[in-house]
Amino acid sequence: MTYNALASVPRNPLTRAAAAIWTDLPVQLLLGTAAAAAWSLARYSVLFTFIALLIVVPILGLQLAVFTASYDGRAVRLSATLALLPRAALSAWLLSGPGVAAFALTVAAFQIFAVSGQSWMLLSGGAGLAVTVVLTAIGLMAAPRTMAGKQPRRSAWADAFIQFVSRPASGLATVSVFGLAGWASSVLAFPLLILLSLPLVALWHATTRPLTN
Repeated sequence: MTYNALASVPRNPLTRAAAAIWTDLPVQLLLGTAAAAAWSLARYSVLFTFIALLIVVPILGLQLAVFTASYDGRAVRLSATLALLPRAALSAWLLSGPGVAAFALTVAAFQIFAVSGQSWMLLSGGAGLAVTVVLTAIGLMAAPRTMAGKQPRRSAWADAFIQFVSRPASGLATVSVFGLAGWASSVLAFPLLILLSLPLVALWHATTRPLTN
């Protein structure tokens, strides 16, 4: 879309968020369909879940970039959005990599515990889960700035780490939003799964807004 539908929108955040989604709804639905199709793989096995994450996270990053641009009153073009895909994918993979690796080790620890019954593996799994949450929160908080090209990845990650230490509630809220979306995706039909990315991206933007200003 090349017009600005936010010119006459009040400054109320909820109203602006709704207008931002509506302004570029065709682009958001196109990306949401791609994300939903990829995430459908996660229902088959843990391995497919990791594969789906590699595809879905960059797409959500593009949706976030589109939403942020519309929220700030900037025009969005589909061609320009798709041109961001390589940078969004690289940023998404690098920022989410530590959290995904910690999650993989956590899953392995719990599976070993289920087979062997060794109590120390349960403790290891619990510690891994905590580390996964922290690393995921920092990655999600850093993603908006890097995907918008406003800040290098290392600098954004460092700033996100500082913000998480000083205001952990913001990071935990972001992880909670994605956790709830993950749960909802397991029970929703495909058409609703497409729409799920719309409030997810809006809430992602809201919980990380202090970092992106």
